[in-house]
Amino acid sequence: MRKLLLSIVAASMTLAACNAQSGYKVTGTVEGMPDGKAIIATVNGSSLDTLAKADVKNGSFEFTGNVSEPTGAYIMVIGQRGAIPFMLENANITVNAGQAGLTVTGSEGQKIYDQFMAINATAQQEAMKLQQEYQAANGDQAKMQAVQEAYAKLMTDAQAKETELIKANPDSYVSTFVIVSGMGQMEYEQLKERYNLLGEKAKASAQGKAIAAQIAKLESTAFGQIAPN
Repeated sequence: MRKLLLSIVAASMTLAACNAQSGYKVTGTVEGMPDGKAIIATVNGSSLDTLAKADVKNGSFEFTGNVSEPTGAYIMVIGQRGAIPFMLENANITVNAGQAGLTVTGSEGQKIYDQFMAINATAQQEAMKLQQEYQAANGDQAKMQAVQEAYAKLMTDAQAKETELIKANPDSYVSTFVIVSGMGQMEYEQLKERYNLLGEKAKASAQGKAIAAQIAKLESTAFGQIAPN
């Protein structure tokens, strides 16, 4: 009888653990967010797919739901401009935003995504400084040329850092999300190079397949290929 009771307790604990991981709960507070209806959405091609809805009161919200695989998502208030990007997975996630910035905790993928965002933020800050220097050159060709070269190096260095981060996380959904987000501006060779850095698990994901489809599309119109009808 005691053994049976212990088995039931063990099974109940296992079931509880499974249920805890079966879905997500996203809670948080955003300073200045108006009361209304908010959604969690993902980008599907040129449209948005709504994954969850919640009421916003005093800037606070709580979403619950389930995703089949981790994905990049956005929190938006219906009728308002702007969106909060974060990594959504089946976990307890907390999102807080205000004048001090945005913090997202509870998502393992978010830690990797924050590293990508830090690279992007630094590059943007440096690019703005270079733009000001370019405007201040007042037609001085030598100075303008130097700024252009500095900008090219800045972009090359930022891309190299992103590449190293993808290499370090080849099967992370964050790596595929970052590639998908920027592949519209990538040439065939660059996109193929980044795709080849991914692991088999990442390539088999929905985003991995989207990257492969874009590569095939670019390849069909690459120099030397027979133009499609």
